Order: sequence, then structure tokens, then C-alpha cells
Amino acid sequence: MTIGEDLLKTNTKIFIAATGAGAGIQQRIWETPGIAKSFVGSCFPYSTNELEYFVGHQVEQYCSEATAIEMAMTSFMRAYSEGQESTIGLGISASVATNEEHRGDHRIHAAICSDEGLYIVNRILKKGKGIDYRFADGIEADTVGLSMIQQILGIKLKTFNQKIPLIPPTKEELDKAMFGFPIWPPLIEIPWKKNKLGSVPDQFVLYPGAFNPVHEGHKYIVDEVYQKGGNGGGEGNILFELSQKTAHKKPISVPEMLKRTWCLQFFGPVLWSKEAKLYHNKFDSELTKHMELVMGVDSFLRMMDPKWLDPNSDVRTIEQMVNKLQSNCSHIYVADRMVDGKLVNVYDLPQRHWFRKGFVSRIDVPETMASMSSTEIRKSK
Repeated sequence: MTIGEDLLKTNTKIFIAATGAGAGIQQRIWETPGIAKSFVGSCFPYSTNELEYFVGHQVEQYCSEATAIEMAMTSFMRAYSEGQESTIGLGISASVATNEEHRGDHRIHAAICSDEGLYIVNRILKKGKGIDYRFADGIEADTVGLSMIQQILGIKLKTFNQKIPLIPPTKEELDKAMFGFPIWPPLIEIPWKKNKLGSVPDQFVLYPGAFNPVHEGHKYIVDEVYQKGGNGGGEGNILFELSQKTAHKKPISVPEMLKRTWCLQFFGPVLWSKEAKLYHNKFDSELTKHMELVMGVDSFLRMMDPKWLDPNSDVRTIEQMVNKLQSNCSHIYVADRMVDGKLVNVYDLPQRHWFRKGFVSRIDVPETMASMSSTEIRKSK
């Protein structure tokens, strides 16, 4: 069976990105009749500008493991659609032979992102110059990429044959790719795109959550925030926050982070964080400082419960927490939620009086929306 036939057999969608070497992979896949059902597309970001447009920001290094990982994750996003059975994103970043030998190693960094996980192959090439070496380097990159795809498909088909060792990326390189520029997805037009992270327009409203899955209640809150946000002036654009690690839960895998981000991207960009912070610590960075915040009334009640404060931190009391939040966050919107079978809004709660007048406001949510729960939706499937 060809790779194209295996893609079709496993109902796998694939997108490929190669900065130069590795461009022959799409030809091999395209040769299979009917491959349009699986082959979503490919990208050839050869210049630095094109690469930065593809991943959505300035890259630290054109040819690196972290860049290949970002390319693979972006490719996964391009190939995925909600409810899809199987998805692959491949990214190849390479430095190969040209007219003159490069000072550094000629090398291939390849990364593949699929439902099975994220894996890399790093390979040093024999150094040389001229068309013959360049052709050989290209063939090598094609071989590496095709082998990686074949192995992932082999896992799905239970015919796994490890021709080239696939290894997980180092934590350092993965963190660099995931959190070095943590705004996803890359192609969303946002004011600070292609720039180093700095201050963000005040009209952005931070909306933290697991969003597993995104439901109509989330969408309703987004619409309401747009009308009420922006420091009272309207057009409060949402910036979702998705944390890889939260208390008492397993870390979210990279493919799962990407899938949730794909669902959220239609409503706003997504800020990836390594670990969920307490609400009063979410606005410490220059990126989020003075943003507004939106949460459900259930989250508001937890935030105001002293047991969730860290006794070893500089914020050990509710009063200290409120003071810090009011200093760094510009406003809080609290959406109605069902709590213990009763529809509760923030104006019913005495805890809101800890904050200065006007700092906390209500989002009125219909009971049908307020009762929606991602946990219950998952259980029902």
C-alpha cells in the first residue's frame, strides 16, 4: 500500500509544511487517485517572511527543532476539523547544500503532530555544496518525512514498523514552540501579530477555561462580552486562556490543546499557558496587565473562598487578593450559572462588596445557557 492509500484507509487528514527540503513529500502523496479526501494541502514557506507568516510571529531561528514543532502544530490546525477521526500535521525545517558550504551543520529538523502525539527526528547531513549534494539532501528530507507519516499510519493500522526512531521533543524545545509566542492560532489577525509580545490593547477580555468542549453557553458569554467589554465602550474582544496543566487534572496533550484551540478560534485568539494561575496572578505579565476578566459565578465563588489561596505566597487573605486583582485587572464580568440547582447571579452574592463599586458587573445568562456544563456534555456522548 502507498502512503496515500493508507491515509485514505484510516480517514486521516494531512497538511504538510516544508521550508525547502521535504517539498517532494506532497508529490508522493498527491500521486494517489482520490487523495483529495485526505490531503488538505501543503505550504512552502521558503523565505523568513513566509515562515513567520505561517507560524504567526517572528522566529528565533529559521532552522531548528522548535521551528519544526511549530510548523507541525500549525499544520495540524490547518488539517483538523471538529469531530474528525484522524489528523496529521508535518513540519520540516532544514539547512541543506547550496553554492557554498554553510558555516554550521547541514541538518534536518522534522516534527509530526497527530492524535498519537508529537514526535521529532533530527538528522545531521553530510556536508557539501552544489546541485548533487542539494538533490541528495532533498531526497533525505523527503525520506525522513514520508517515513514519519508511514509510522504514524502504521500505529493506526496496527502495522507499526519503526524505520526511523520517532522521539518526543525535549521539554525545552517543546516549551519554546508552545509558549515562546503563546497566541494561537497563527493565522488570526490580532494587533500584536508578528511583533514581540508587549502591551495588548485594553479592549481585550481574558476568558480562562478548559473549554472541553466549547458549547453554546461559552458562545453566549462571548457575544455579551463583546457588547459590554472594552472598558465599558463595547467591542470587548475575547482572549481565551487555555492552560496545559490545571490543579488535580492530567496535563492536556499537544494535539488536544490544538483541537480545543481550533474550536475557539472562530470567537477569538487563544493564549496558551503552561499552568493555570490563580485569578489574581493572571495579570502579572505585561501581556495581560489591565485586561478585563470574565468568569462564571461558580468560579467567582471559588475565587472568593480563602481555602484556594496559597499560604506561602504574598497573597494570603481575601483582602490582599482583592487589592491585587483591582490593581492589575481593570474589570470583572461574572456570568450567571446554576449552582446547586439554583440560578445564581453575582448581584445576589455578598462577596462582591469586597470590590470597589462598579468593578464587578453581571452578565445575565438565560437559564438554558447557564445550566450548560462541559462535563455533562462529555458524559452524554
